[in-house]
Amino acid sequence: FVFNEGRINWYENITLVEGVFDHIVTPNSIPLLGKTLSMNDAAYIVLTTRAMANVNIMLDGDAYVDAVNVYKLLERSKLQGRVNFIPMNNLPDGCKDASDVYQRYGAKGIVSILRSAYRLSEFDLL
Repeated sequence: FVFNEGRINWYENITLVEGVFDHIVTPNSIPLLGKTLSMNDAAYIVLTTRAMANVNIMLDGDAYVDAVNVYKLLERSKLQGRVNFIPMNNLPDGCKDASDVYQRYGAKGIVSILRSAYRLSEFDLL
């Protein structure tokens, strides 16, 4: 089951978030409904078969290691070279996730975070 799958634009960048509240404030996102992703998950299967653009990983600040693991998993798939990381562990004003950022800074805050996406280096993946 992929939450809100019918509203995803598969030709635009897709952002993976943890929960539904983060999904509501993040455009073209898929909530994992948790912090992990495996090859057996519906989200993994649909991403690797339908995503035509980049996939951004934007999990909550307390899930840095989990986000790196999701990144590694997707980089080993057909999405190799199209996976980006959005660090959420250094957010301003004590924000913990995308919904906090939206509450304090609105849509401009979310767009700013999405623009910070980057590819992890081999050093980051160790």
